[in-house]
Amino acid sequence: MTSPSDGEDEPTGNRADALLVERAKEHGVPLISHEGVCVAGIDPKSGIRRKAAAAGVTIVTAKEFYGDMDEHQQSERFMQRYGSGAEAHVRTGSHPEIMRESMLWLQGYYRHILYGITPGRSEPLPVRLERSA
Repeated sequence: MTSPSDGEDEPTGNRADALLVERAKEHGVPLISHEGVCVAGIDPKSGIRRKAAAAGVTIVTAKEFYGDMDEHQQSERFMQRYGSGAEAHVRTGSHPEIMRESMLWLQGYYRHILYGITPGRSEPLPVRLERSA
């Protein structure tokens, strides 16, 4: 597994889970995953959760890891840091016009993920979670 990855020869599925558990154990860090989370709670026998437990690796949800953080405030802080960091990164490249376009595209992606803001729409896209019957 390399970073940045070109996607070639990277493990997927169970092999990826096994590698993540191995690396978490090696570095003594928890895994953060939503796998196994459902309306009824968390299924500890679900895929990577079962593998992590067998290896003695802690696995938690994002909510368990981050606690009761102010998500809006943290999103704003992230976007501010991204904006200044992206502009600084653009200035270091040999093709700043291409880098700026890429960074702006990523900024739009983050705005969509964090706030539901989509170019061409006047209102953020609502996210609604419904319980299944």
